[in-house]
Amino acid sequence: MQDIDFLPADFKRRRTRRHGRSWQAITLVVAAGIVVLVAMAQSRTLHQIQQQVTETEPERQLLDARQTQLDDLRRQLTDAEARAELLAYLDHPWPKTQLLAATLHSLPDAVVYNSILLRRDAKRSQTARKAAGETSEEDTASLKPATRDLRRLQDECDYAVTAIVLKGTTSDGIELHRYLDSLNREPLVDKVELHSLEATDGESDAKFRFEARLTVRPGFGLPHGPDGRARQVAKSNVQSPAVTETNQP
Repeated sequence: MQDIDFLPADFKRRRTRRHGRSWQAITLVVAAGIVVLVAMAQSRTLHQIQQQVTETEPERQLLDARQTQLDDLRRQLTDAEARAELLAYLDHPWPKTQLLAATLHSLPDAVVYNSILLRRDAKRSQTARKAAGETSEEDTASLKPATRDLRRLQDECDYAVTAIVLKGTTSDGIELHRYLDSLNREPLVDKVELHSLEATDGESDAKFRFEARLTVRPGFGLPHGPDGRARQVAKSNVQSPAVTETNQP
């Protein structure tokens, strides 16, 4: 049996539009409900986060205060270390009394000194030192005052060597060589050189006039010194060099 629809087409279209509008309204209501639920959930989450932030605010302020205090202590420590390093470097030369004691404690009766001279000799030329000083001025412009002064002292002192020049007479050349060899084993002495050994005119008991040069080991704070400073290029194995003799007057 076949159903016959006597409703006009226009009526069918209006009915279809009414049903469509109903579904649109339902969809809008559902969507609005979902948006409201999401908003409420976000608001609740935001409130919880704000509450947690409020609860942790005192701890954050305490941590910030401690971090600021730590930064201040670090700056103070850096300044104190710079000043301490400068003061230590100012004390780097070996005491003259120790150098004199090392020179005289094993002096034999056959050796007599006429003079003992303590001097500092430059290792590098004045031009090279001047160029290094200009570079240092550029590099140390932004350093702390204590560190800047230390760099200047290092540039001045690290390129110099301390030496003891001994002049005297001896009645026994063998005793003189033995004595110089004993000086070569002194902890403060790096090298011993016999620059000259000449016969005297015979007007006294002394048979020879001599001149010797003792190179002093670097002191504390210097490269290759006993403190092992970071600037030290390499730590060489210290060996006792033999006493050398030259024909220099």
